[in-house]
Amino acid sequence: MAVLTGPLKLALTIGVFAAVFPAAGKDVTLEEYQVKAAFLYNFTKFVEWPPEAFTQSDRINICILGNNSFAALVEETVAGKEVGNHGFNVQKVAASTQGRGCHILFISKTDSKRQAALLGDIQDPYALAVGESDEFLANGGVINLTLKDARVRIEINQRAAVRLRCRISSKLFTLANAIRK
Repeated sequence: MAVLTGPLKLALTIGVFAAVFPAAGKDVTLEEYQVKAAFLYNFTKFVEWPPEAFTQSDRINICILGNNSFAALVEETVAGKEVGNHGFNVQKVAASTQGRGCHILFISKTDSKRQAALLGDIQDPYALAVGESDEFLANGGVINLTLKDARVRIEINQRAAVRLRCRISSKLFTLANAIRK
């Protein structure tokens, strides 16, 4: 059995994301959010948080601001899973300042009108801000999940990513560029 590495492994990953996670059909919203939940989980495989990011808990904390039904989907997606010996904790937050200790902070498009202020309020240098609106990256978010041609696409704000005190794998940037096309 051959072991896949490098470009071949990345191409296979891109193919799986594109084939398994199309957001089309009758239940577009449900499928779209199932895909987004899977992306949040998979982002944890491409981000390396330093040990000091886990001072409050040894779990990867995914915080959802806004869409409460999405939090349930994320909980279902990460249930029983681990990445790098870290389990998961999913919590709903009402404000970005409540997101202390969040490794991923998802800001729903329901909060798009106040998203610039929310992003400005994030105090945690380890919080990967992920959103889903057209203005998200311009407002300082790191990763935006958009719906184009009935598929969820990844966009990354490289300047915002550099400000994080965690390391984002170049593979995630490559994957984002490949999925965007």
